[in-house]
Amino acid sequence: MTKEIENKTEVEEKVVIKGREETIIKYAFITLGIVLALSIAAFVIISSIPKKAVAIGKNKITQDEFLYYYKYQADLIINYKNSVAPDVADYDFLMSEYTNGYTYSQAAAQRALGTILETYVVFDLANGDDPDYAYDKVELDEALASFKEEFENYAKENDMKLDEVAQGLYGCSYKSLLKAYEMSWVANKYQEDKIAEFESKVTEEQQLEYYNTFKESMDTVTVRHILIATFDVETGADYTEEQLAAAKTLAEEVYQKVLDGGDFLELAIEYSADPGVADNEAIYQFKKDETDLTEFADWAFAAEVGDIGLIESYIGYHIVELMDRTDYEDLKDTAKYNVAYGEMAKILEEIESRDEYAIGYFDAYYEF
Repeated sequence: MTKEIENKTEVEEKVVIKGREETIIKYAFITLGIVLALSIAAFVIISSIPKKAVAIGKNKITQDEFLYYYKYQADLIINYKNSVAPDVADYDFLMSEYTNGYTYSQAAAQRALGTILETYVVFDLANGDDPDYAYDKVELDEALASFKEEFENYAKENDMKLDEVAQGLYGCSYKSLLKAYEMSWVANKYQEDKIAEFESKVTEEQQLEYYNTFKESMDTVTVRHILIATFDVETGADYTEEQLAAAKTLAEEVYQKVLDGGDFLELAIEYSADPGVADNEAIYQFKKDETDLTEFADWAFAAEVGDIGLIESYIGYHIVELMDRTDYEDLKDTAKYNVAYGEMAKILEEIESRDEYAIGYFDAYYEF
């Protein structure tokens, strides 16, 4: 397997889209659930003798430790799978092709490796490589003690062994979980503190420049929407010329009713082919790059709040009212954070490229 998987497919977009403006990797752990989850990595057989999976410089990461990071990435992929292919077994999906001959499991392993590399780099910075930084070890001890207490009580209440719970929830042994928790807590603390430090130095000019550069991926519009479809929404069949003409006439009639002050929601419930109307009251929020309805998006991001438009797209006619759109004042804090995170990312990228953090692969890595 090569070190990088460059091609981005739909699953990757689904996984990261929410965090586009929240780019810092969070190392905090998932809170223990009420129901014990099955391990996504159950197909990997863990020997009683620790097997090395990868090396980060001189640090050797066992397969058991690697499984924590792998399971998190695999769970994200399975969550995506559940929305697009719920009838496919988790294992079958993970072992199916992701891109260029790589499986989803291999993609999860590659992403896990990236997280491990960054965790080790930041952990070292927090523990002496950055001479200007020191975290509160008492705070760490308290967090670790609280985590252990919660975890051990959960195991006791469910009459389960610690390793059994750890493997079910996190994919690894309890010992590896505690190590990963400590490293992740320290790495997260360091990033939060350093980004806050960088944020204090970001200028208004830098914030505005960032926003103007990335506004199309930052701004969000809120619209009310009625869809008059130009195809059969039940069968997917194309409309005849007569049906297309009728759809256009109906769209113009509904549009006029809205302009004349008709109740938008009532009209949406009566006429819209959008199946989500009953749940969302015909209201949508989206960023420009989150829809393939180009004409719809172009109108929404050019209109003034209160404008009502009739737009045609490849799926039909859209009667749209622009209710709200974010601007620089709404997103200046996000812009400041992202500028600061960019400074942090540059530092990490430079350090990660050093020979002392060279990645080594062992046979156990390829079992994924």
